[in-house]
Amino acid sequence: MRTHARRPLGRPPSFAFTVTVVGAPRIAQARHRGGKNDVTQGNILVGPEVIEAVAKRFEASEGTPHHLADRLITALKAGFVPGGPPPRDRTRKPGAARYRTKPHADARFPRATPPSRPMSMRRSLPLALFAGTLLLTPALAAAQQPTARDTARTAPAARPADVESIDAILRAVYDVISGPAGQARDWNRFRSLMAPGARLIPTGKQPNGVGVLRMWTAEDYIANAGPQLERSGFFEREIGRKLERYGNVVHLMSAYDSKRALSDPTPFARGVNSFQLFFDGTRWWVVTIYWEAETPGNPIPPSLLFAK
Repeated sequence: MRTHARRPLGRPPSFAFTVTVVGAPRIAQARHRGGKNDVTQGNILVGPEVIEAVAKRFEASEGTPHHLADRLITALKAGFVPGGPPPRDRTRKPGAARYRTKPHADARFPRATPPSRPMSMRRSLPLALFAGTLLLTPALAAAQQPTARDTARTAPAARPADVESIDAILRAVYDVISGPAGQARDWNRFRSLMAPGARLIPTGKQPNGVGVLRMWTAEDYIANAGPQLERSGFFEREIGRKLERYGNVVHLMSAYDSKRALSDPTPFARGVNSFQLFFDGTRWWVVTIYWEAETPGNPIPPSLLFAK
């Protein structure tokens, strides 16, 4: 294999240690960091703090119930905070690569080819995320597809009463996110309900009427929605349901209403949660929660509401 003399090269072998080759002569900005099971490299990045932030976030996710693809993307996003505009005298294009040793020794998060002019980490990173996601996701999905046996090893232990039935896991989901202002939620209980790789997907509309959605992991939900729930108070309850089941797979539409306090006379929001659930033979898991808030032009149909 022939490489450019100044281009950094990293390889995380499947045995014992990682290897980083920086080439000669090495430009000052071509930084790298080797971990126990990973190598992080970058050229023309904004100081070593970017490499450090990406590496630390990835290593902190070791042992969590998340797919490798999600861990890589989350790690690269950590570079947003320390990233900034490059100095004017930089002539090479910015780039970053992330490697993982175990269990996929040769899995590489490739560098996207950036435009011809230098960009800040904040602008170039989404390109790497996009390209890396396209290339990694198919292979990782096959290699790390969660199984019923995997879940018991990776998720926090659930309360048996929370996961013994469809009714139980629905009650647990609504209960764990609900509470008065200032009360911390039991996020480990929340995690215990979620299958590895579970998705939470809020939807809405832009001012121009175009529909949008966000794809969140359980950790994304905790980070993005959790502070608001705890700060302002939030109580959500189920007000209707329509269920379909085939074998161990369940889809149900669960209508809800939301209040800031239980004493509020009327809810501030209503909508429908679309749940996908899975039964592994011993307990139930949440695979997806996908929801849309009610609007005047899109009321909840009576067929999804409990009879009064």
